[in-house]
Amino acid sequence: MNLVTIILAAGASRRLGFPKQLVEYKGTTLLRRTAEMALEVSPKVVVVLGAYQEKIRPCLDGLSLQIVENEAWDSGMASSLQAGLRALDLNNVDAVLVLLCDQIAVSLPLLTSLINRFSEGEVQGVCAEYEGQRGVPVLFGKSLFAELMALSGEQGARLILRKYPNEITSIPFAEGRIDIDTPEDLSSLYTFSTNGSL
Repeated sequence: MNLVTIILAAGASRRLGFPKQLVEYKGTTLLRRTAEMALEVSPKVVVVLGAYQEKIRPCLDGLSLQIVENEAWDSGMASSLQAGLRALDLNNVDAVLVLLCDQIAVSLPLLTSLINRFSEGEVQGVCAEYEGQRGVPVLFGKSLFAELMALSGEQGARLILRKYPNEITSIPFAEGRIDIDTPEDLSSLYTFSTNGSL
């Protein structure tokens, strides 16, 4: 299977007040941690940057990946996903794995589970499920690429996850609810790090 991972990291982190991509966690930045994990499971990794990109790029130095600039990052997550897809020769891609950098509980075993479930066939995609909702990380098969390219504005992948409840299966991931959006979330992040629970 020709799998590509797209990491969406173009947002301005307005609620946090500075780029979450550069938050330090366990000796590295959130974005570099995610990128290194992606490279473990995917031969090609695309990182989509937008806001603060000049500050963020250096944290990816030395990694064998492709950085794509989304000039329309402020229009919503759909534009970042599409910027990543446009950077690919989709005719030669079987599936894309979509990641964010601030879900600190995402792990190699989780990503491997998503990929293995998709590889079994019979589904068009596999996503994580938490708090009764389906969301990222998510793996989309090529049959859904055209619909991903048709999304607009703040319509993220969840629109397609809702549209295909049977064709896209899910894997329980209760910790998926933990992300970094606010200073309070950041405080919790360091509590997790100190306790060694994540």
